[in-house]
Amino acid sequence: MNRAKVFILAVTVLTLVLLSGIGCLIGLMPAPPQRQDSVPSVDIPGYMTYYDKSAIFSISYPEGWEAERYEGRTFGWNTTAKEGLSRLQQGLPVQSHYTLFNAYKWVKYEIVASVYINLDGVFMGNPHYSIDEEMESRKRTHPDFTELSRTQTTVDGREATVWEWMGTFPEAHEQTPSYHFEQYIATDKAIWIVKCSGDSDNVTEWQNDFDTIARSLRISE
Repeated sequence: MNRAKVFILAVTVLTLVLLSGIGCLIGLMPAPPQRQDSVPSVDIPGYMTYYDKSAIFSISYPEGWEAERYEGRTFGWNTTAKEGLSRLQQGLPVQSHYTLFNAYKWVKYEIVASVYINLDGVFMGNPHYSIDEEMESRKRTHPDFTELSRTQTTVDGREATVWEWMGTFPEAHEQTPSYHFEQYIATDKAIWIVKCSGDSDNVTEWQNDFDTIARSLRISE
């Protein structure tokens, strides 16, 4: 065998060995995560569905909004989403207040609508306690507070109360009333609250969007 053939054979063998080694290394590498927090909704055209990594809840929101688990600490309570969801995963009732999720609609550099999911303590299993307590707080912070309605409904087979109100927060950048749509669902371990708010110029649009968002909440605890 001449030197040229020997050289070509050696290069070929070396290449195969290297490719085989690379293939083994790739096989040992952890696969990239396949699951996403949000995927297109199969039930609501034009919406995305957020699936929390705890597997305890999911909720849908319009495409184009920004959404994620709330990773900060809940104002006034210093609690985190992880803490509240951990209690539910352990089968324990919620004894404090937690913010779990937030979603926003931006127009240019301004947030014109937002959605939060909160967990509240059971308080005898009565969501009206939370609503009444919230109303007294809003009366103190919104001088023009107006309650619009309280409606009993059913969401995913659970009894729910929808509370609508309007008011102007004195420290807001623009002194115009904002519209609020809040849904309260009591389970045996927590009160789930979906809090939606938007500018008062598009109340009809927000009513439709917020009702769709709130009704999409699914709870597995």
